[in-house]
Amino acid sequence: MQLEHLVVAIFLLMCLYQLWQFIARWLRKLPVPPDPWDAILALQRKDPPVLPSHPPGVHGMRLLLRARDLSGIDINLLKGLLEQEGILCMIKNEYLLIAIGDLPPAECFQELWLLDADDYPHAKEIWESWRTATPLPSGEDA
Repeated sequence: MQLEHLVVAIFLLMCLYQLWQFIARWLRKLPVPPDPWDAILALQRKDPPVLPSHPPGVHGMRLLLRARDLSGIDINLLKGLLEQEGILCMIKNEYLLIAIGDLPPAECFQELWLLDADDYPHAKEIWESWRTATPLPSGEDA
């Protein structure tokens, strides 16, 4: 009698296993509905900036300027001036301020790099004219 119960139990387990396999195959064939979180995350995600598809010159990239302090204001202003002139450049170490405790401060200063080293003479000329420019008089000075 117990052997018959064991055989029936094994038979039922095998049937349940086959039924589970059938349901799993059927579920895999169903189309997957879009996840509502994907739309929310896509709105919050900021795509990384895309560098222009300007082929670098024969010499590659070249360092133009390293910031003198941790603010890097001069680097950002000069980058804007160079981009107005059509010179492609990028700022390295822009977000390294958080690493000052682990790295020496001088290595965390921002650097302005030219994507095309052939633009260096023109960029240096722009930088020199900007650096030596005299400020316009304000209303109090006039």
